[in-house]
Amino acid sequence: MPRKVRQLKADLRRAGFIERPRRGKGSQGYWEHPDVPEARVLLSGHDGDDAQPYQERQVRAVLARPRASARTRAAAMSAHEPAPITPAELAEARRYSLLIARSEEDGAYLVTVPELPGLMTHGRTHEEAVTMGEEAVATWLAGLRAGGHPVPPPRLATAGAA
Repeated sequence: MPRKVRQLKADLRRAGFIERPRRGKGSQGYWEHPDVPEARVLLSGHDGDDAQPYQERQVRAVLARPRASARTRAAAMSAHEPAPITPAELAEARRYSLLIARSEEDGAYLVTVPELPGLMTHGRTHEEAVTMGEEAVATWLAGLRAGGHPVPPPRLATAGAA
């Protein structure tokens, strides 16, 4: 029986991860560990949803990193209200590469972004995967900026770019 998304979120909180303010109306949350800058994960889905197998693997992998201090765990307990994704943020997100592949194990289309290692989301249809991917990139970039991390540039040129 798969675990619930809320259980994965609880695991992240216990380990000292902080959920950055949400972006847009979707269910994607950007989590990072303040003591381990490279430890970050994007977790999509509502609390009552079954976690996808890839999500459980992602959380296990990121939890294998060092644990947080008591100060960090306390900070992780604060809740954030979602902030809308602006048209400029969405336009920027659309400049990044989305790799979309059907996963029979997950029963979904999985989305990764080569320029943003560790970012992964999913959609039930290809179209939903594209939408989720764009929102995930916008959320990830906002999380990087909020944490004071550098933002990698997109690798591929957009259509019509010189």
